[in-house]
Amino acid sequence: MPPLSINLFLHGEALTLTRVCSMGAGDQLIIECRVGRIPPGREAFWHERLLVLNFQICTLQRSGYSLCPDTAEVTCSATCPLDGLSPETIYASAVRLATTVRQWRVSLSQADA
Repeated sequence: MPPLSINLFLHGEALTLTRVCSMGAGDQLIIECRVGRIPPGREAFWHERLLVLNFQICTLQRSGYSLCPDTAEVTCSATCPLDGLSPETIYASAVRLATTVRQWRVSLSQADA
């Protein structure tokens, strides 16, 4: 089955929800949100911060941050298994991701100032 994606605006954030099927892990829901662009010349600093953050959160939840080297765009994503997942759980995961993205966007803007 091909991936199915929908775009959702939640608490002022644009989220993309994608359903993917994995042979070993079953159906997964990937929630992604664009955080923002790293200020020019600050890529190494922010890359290090994102690596530390990913290390800290990888044991707590199934989410992480990625930095595109070509565009300096930061994306936050989370995965959830779809087996028995309720709409309330999906909504709670999306709200949590939107809140995290908002906090990181503030950090990016303060570092750029």
